[in-house]
Amino acid sequence: ATGNDWRAIEAGKPAAMPGDRYLQWRAKLTSDSSARTPVLRGVRLAIEAEVVRPEAGRMQVDVYDNPRIVHSSYPFTWESDTPRVRYLRDKHQLLDAIGGGDELAQQTALRDWVSRRWDKGWSGGKYNYVPPWDALELLEMAPKHLSLGMCTHYSCTYVQTAAAVGFDRRQAFIVQDNRNIELRFES
Repeated sequence: ATGNDWRAIEAGKPAAMPGDRYLQWRAKLTSDSSARTPVLRGVRLAIEAEVVRPEAGRMQVDVYDNPRIVHSSYPFTWESDTPRVRYLRDKHQLLDAIGGGDELAQQTALRDWVSRRWDKGWSGGKYNYVPPWDALELLEMAPKHLSLGMCTHYSCTYVQTAAAVGFDRRQAFIVQDNRNIELRFES
């Protein structure tokens, strides 16, 4: 459903919702006597959905929002083209990995290249070792299954390899509540 457009459905009848992305339901319990409290004994939802994914290797912008830039009070220095950054770029042939094309195509290629470094992700570590957030170490260990791979390893490897080929990227962690952390990339 979108917004507050609640739609009544009949019990046991299908309800088509083309184009909707989320489903919420509510039950309105009523009684004609103050001596009887209505009780909901169960709810059963059977959902059939078709997920349409974009073509592999392609990205498109559905919504573009350009909010006002809020500058952090924390200073940030971009990593320069140091010998270590050049070593990362040359050792892993990152310029070949991003290929030609425009910047979006190159970043998409780099994203895909990074995601293919771990073929087993979190369950692929021979030694149950969680390495530091360092692309050189991560890219050395991942293909050999010597360490575990988690989302922050993918993201920091992307950010560091992006910097090595000239894209300014950084990781920013935003705490949503006490249980969830959202990882965002900012340019």
